[in-house]
Amino acid sequence: MKKEKILNYFFIVLGNFSLALGVSLFVLPKNIISGGTSGVGILLRGLFEFEPTLIIFILTWFLFFVGWAVLGRKFAMKTLVATIVYPLFVALLSQSTFFENLAKQVTTPLLAAIAGGVLSGVGLGIVFKNGGSTGGFDVLSLIMNKYLRIKLSLANLILDSVIILGGLLILPLENILLGIIYVTITSYTIEKILVGQTDRYFAHIISEKVDLINDYINHELSRGTTILLVEGGFTKESKKMIEVAFGRQEYAFLKQGIKEIDPNAFIGVLKAVDVYGEGFLEIR
Repeated sequence: MKKEKILNYFFIVLGNFSLALGVSLFVLPKNIISGGTSGVGILLRGLFEFEPTLIIFILTWFLFFVGWAVLGRKFAMKTLVATIVYPLFVALLSQSTFFENLAKQVTTPLLAAIAGGVLSGVGLGIVFKNGGSTGGFDVLSLIMNKYLRIKLSLANLILDSVIILGGLLILPLENILLGIIYVTITSYTIEKILVGQTDRYFAHIISEKVDLINDYINHELSRGTTILLVEGGFTKESKKMIEVAFGRQEYAFLKQGIKEIDPNAFIGVLKAVDVYGEGFLEIR
């Protein structure tokens, strides 16, 4: 178990390195406006000539303490690794002559947006797959989800849109369009690394600790569940099965939470074309 946790942390650090690589090599030098702390850094550089790496460092730590105060210590601990290593990686890579010369070989802004999107998507996908969090603006999204009952995907969209709209005031339209391409490729890459292209899923969970898992899903993930009585085709034993619909960003937390409660649980994850109802889409 200890070895596995160390491996998880290794991949979370590796994922943050890949994310920082995409941001420091392509996003910041090319002024590709997108969401998150890097987007705010680019905006403040355009307005006040602040150094984006410094803004990323300050914002990341500020949001870490906000998350600790509002979402609790448990959440803060999940983001601590990213809070430490991500700003550090961005600062170091931005000063690296080797990586700077490497990035200069990509002269076309469109290629920079694509390369940055792939690197960032791979990094975020690795982090999410290993149950980590990148902190930063994810904290604000989770706060909006918890207190305003706004879906995480919508909260992310709102925050990113505010930053991108702010970019329209100080940057050429080309930079905004490149930002949209960057965000799209990042999102697509994350989905490929995780569980496919859709962001809505169903899970079927059979366990000897159904009640504990059900409480975790209801209270920690704020998702409703259905408990069904099922029978094993071979054993003929009757057991309870949890059915839950969830979004892409909750996948790693769902899997990790179940693993901590019952490592022997049976979990089946299915892609959903669409999910309608409370917390998802309205039936139209």
